Formats: sequence, C-alpha cells, structure tokens
Amino acid sequence: NQFTINSEVLNSWDPNDKLVLPRGVSSNRYITSNDELEYVLNFQNTGQDTAFLIIIRDTIQSYLDITTLKYMVSSHDYVLKILDSNILEWTFNNINLVDSTTNEPASHGWVKFSINQIPNITDGTVIKNSGGIYFDYNIPVQTNKATVTVNNAFFTSIDLPVIFGPS
Repeated sequence: NQFTINSEVLNSWDPNDKLVLPRGVSSNRYITSNDELEYVLNFQNTGQDTAFLIIIRDTIQSYLDITTLKYMVSSHDYVLKILDSNILEWTFNNINLVDSTTNEPASHGWVKFSINQIPNITDGTVIKNSGGIYFDYNIPVQTNKATVTVNNAFFTSIDLPVIFGPS
C-alpha cells in the first residue's frame, strides 16, 4: 500500500535542528521531574562545497545533571569535550560532508545523547536547549530551542478512565 500526504507548508524548515524526547504532553510540553531527556541534534551541509570540519556546541542548563550525560550514537565519528563544566563540544574532523546540491541524502548528520534532570527540580521549570553548528570556519548555525516544562502536578491530576476488559 502507498499513501500520499499533501499538506500546505506554513513556514520555512531548517534541517539544522534540535529535538527532545519526551516531547512533553499538551501544547505546554509538560514532563515529570523524573524523565530522562534524550536530545538529537540534526545537521545538514546546505552550503556550496564539502564541509571538512563540523563542530557542534551545546550549553547545558543548570537544571540538567551533566554527570548523567550518556553519549548515544551519531552519524559520523566524533571527539567530545566538555568545556567550562557545561558546554558539550562535538568535533567531527575530516567528516567530508558533501553539500546538499551534490548529494542530498549524504549531506546530513546527527548526534544523540541523553541526560537527567537535577534532583528536586520544581514544577514550572522550563528546560530549553539548543546548539550551534559550525561548518568549517563559518559563523555557527543556531538550532531551534527544544523546550519542555516540568509539571508533576499535571500528571497527578489526570483522571484516567477505568477500562474493563472482557469478563
């Protein structure tokens, strides 16, 4: 079976973005204080030539516990440093990432990591995270802010329906 979805594009889309899981519940993106946050930084070389060096810098807010950082997977080999105790810096040396006009599928990359919140974080705390992506020696491309809000009370106030199975 094949499906086709037609939809209107309402704004521009930047392939250099930041995602967070869990995404959060409701338009306020509520999470609990116990949720581990998993981040994905996506990047694409939309320039006019191959990128040989890519550096990503991501400042970790004080609401997140840097000691719980887990390096997960990435599209390419990297070296990771932690600068000033809260800045993650991925360096992709000799990445040779082709530009999107030469080979669109091969022009993408990503890095994924997870991190826990600090203990006893209070309801209403907004956790924002973004990254700066340096292609060779150009100024950084800034990603969107991946944002969630801690709200334990929201989850304890939800009345879930009781569902009875077959008897």
